[in-house]
Amino acid sequence: MSVPLRRIVVDDSDPAIQYGSGWSLVDPQKLDTIGNYGPVYNGTSHTIVGTSSTLSFPFNGTSITVTGTLAITTTNNVSDPTWDCFVDDMKIPNPNPTFQFPENNWDLCDQSQIAPGSHMLTLQVQSKGTPFYIDKIMYTPLPTVKEETAVLEYSNVDPAVSFGPGWSPWGVQNVTQVTGAQVALNFHGSAVSLFGYVPTELPHNASFASYTIDGVNPTTFTLNGLAAQSATVYNVLILSTNNLSPTTHNLVVTYEGNSALTPLVVGAFYVTNISTPSTTTSGVPQSSSSSDASTVATTTTKHNSAGAIAGGIIGCLAVLAFIVGLVFWCRRRRRR
Repeated sequence: MSVPLRRIVVDDSDPAIQYGSGWSLVDPQKLDTIGNYGPVYNGTSHTIVGTSSTLSFPFNGTSITVTGTLAITTTNNVSDPTWDCFVDDMKIPNPNPTFQFPENNWDLCDQSQIAPGSHMLTLQVQSKGTPFYIDKIMYTPLPTVKEETAVLEYSNVDPAVSFGPGWSPWGVQNVTQVTGAQVALNFHGSAVSLFGYVPTELPHNASFASYTIDGVNPTTFTLNGLAAQSATVYNVLILSTNNLSPTTHNLVVTYEGNSALTPLVVGAFYVTNISTPSTTTSGVPQSSSSSDASTVATTTTKHNSAGAIAGGIIGCLAVLAFIVGLVFWCRRRRRR
């Protein structure tokens, strides 16, 4: 099976993004509590305020999305800041740039279909005093693009993701409130994170889940609930683990809550890739009963074979003893 094309996630701190003058890093704590679209990605964001500037990013791919924090001001129907995105000097859409409520993880520019090939993204910003923020760039690479050290997005419908019993669709993500429900991801890389949202429609009390990497060292973590009147919170970092050996791994996440507690929601896994194998397989661990039965059957067969051999030897010895006894009796009778 060929490897599906997974989007590459490029953090704003990546050196491949070339910033013009005036850009600076922003304290993420100033942004993480904004709105209900979750904190900024990877704890970093770039900002520019009170001036005009650009950034550029070269890529080989067929789609691109720029996300950041939307926090505009509007006076006399004039919004600040304003921005435009271009791919190879062709302007691409910036969805809803005048949304009045501050939010992180907002799509600032998005183009879902681009002719395959090498391209240049250019973003032009004009700020009269209200900051503009960029958080990350995501693009769909060409099959020939080398993905070493890239962060890859494995969505919940990726063939490398498999769900056991107890899961249901919830919007475009998957949710469970069933104790023991599992989801597995087979991946090749050195780090993995799981993102999802916390729905306000389901119970808000915190619960627990656990995960294993390659079937060892179960790790329990908390699924934080919501405040009583909170709206749904999106783009929540549910778990993260790194410093893995750069090889193929199997992550299994197990829900340990119940229907009265905060559910486990799976939106996407972000994997720090080392290299991409030609095939990927995944599966929630199956019950060990079949392997145990095989072991028991093998052991029983060995015991039965040994018993048959021992029984045969004892039978032969008994026959031999009978023959010797018969010969001895016949000789004594002749002497008489």
